[in-house]
Order: sequence, then structure tokens, then C-alpha cells
Amino acid sequence: CTMRTLIPLVAGGDVQFGTTDGPVPEKATGSWRIDDEKSMKIHIRLMRHFDGWDTKYPYDVERVYEGYVETDGPLILAQGPIEIEAEGRERIDAGYFTLTHVPPPPDQEAA
Repeated sequence: CTMRTLIPLVAGGDVQFGTTDGPVPEKATGSWRIDDEKSMKIHIRLMRHFDGWDTKYPYDVERVYEGYVETDGPLILAQGPIEIEAEGRERIDAGYFTLTHVPPPPDQEAA
């Protein structure tokens, strides 16, 4: 199952949550950082809270995204595994992500 979510990375390490074609969380938070400036390894952690089918059964989802940032001309790309962390056990693979930044056309950039 593939889902797309707009998640702008904000300067200072915060993230914002935008539109999604997946389940919409009641609350979402996250953070990001570059772990190694030389290799440009990126680490993103997202936490989402859902009320579930009934508000009696709320649940939280936390995922870790790790990959490497690459540039291709004006494009900025990152991709890698999506993982579930659980205390006392190894990470579990939950999928794969692709992060893409496409700059606006030159005639639409802020002056």
C-alpha cells in the first residue's frame, strides 16, 4: 500500500504535516536532522496520534526514516527505509520512503 504525505522539513529540525492520501492523524509531530554532513545522512522521526474507530481506542504510530540526501541539479532527493523502533528489540522494516524537493520555477521565486 503506497501513501503520500506532504511533510515540509523546517529549518531548526522541526517538521510540518500537510495533506495526505492516507489516514489523517488527530495530532502529528516530528523532527529531522542531518547525522553526517559528509555523507549527508538524514534522520527523520515522525509521531502520529489517531483516535481510532472509536475514541475509546486511540493509538500512536512512530516511524523512523533514514536515508541519504542527493542533489540532481536543482532537485534535492533522499530515500531509504521506513523503520519501527521498539524498546528491547531490533528495528522492524515498515516500508521505503522517497523525499523530493522540487524548487519553484524561476519566474515564481520570491524576489
